[in-house]
Amino acid sequence: MKYFLGIILFVYTLNVFAQAIKSAQDTVPAQIIKPTETEATKAVTVPQSCTNKGFTVDNKQFIFNSDENPVPRIYILHNISQGIVMLSHVKSVIGAGAQQSKLDQDKWAIVSVNDNNFSLGCMLYKPPNIGYVDCPSVVSVCSIPSPSLGSFWIAENDTLANVLNKARGRGAPV
Repeated sequence: MKYFLGIILFVYTLNVFAQAIKSAQDTVPAQIIKPTETEATKAVTVPQSCTNKGFTVDNKQFIFNSDENPVPRIYILHNISQGIVMLSHVKSVIGAGAQQSKLDQDKWAIVSVNDNNFSLGCMLYKPPNIGYVDCPSVVSVCSIPSPSLGSFWIAENDTLANVLNKARGRGAPV
């Protein structure tokens, strides 16, 4: 039953995203380690405290708070592809739904994560198709330990300056 509900949610998500995004560009995979500065964000930089700790990659997904002694963290994400990326976390509790975020080309997001082993999959829209891709090929990520804020999207699909300002407004240590 859980498998069946997962398939229904996946198909529904694909249909919603395919209808919502019609003008994406082709993507070019890129190497990642840490979010990088671009022309649009030259005046603002990723905080030096943001590191590549607290997460792993498993089965093409980011697994947040996956270390041996996880602590609440905020994760700064940057779309490094040439297209649109959909980020999706499906909860393991039946009926709990999914947390999703759209990330346009060269846009940023910040997510607060308290849960251990929080998986985040990446879907890439390439007209007329959408499908799961290897997250590190389309999104760069770094993390900062933070006070317990809960697990939710703090800021989405915006410039680095704007997502950092929104995060500061919610008490995140960026």
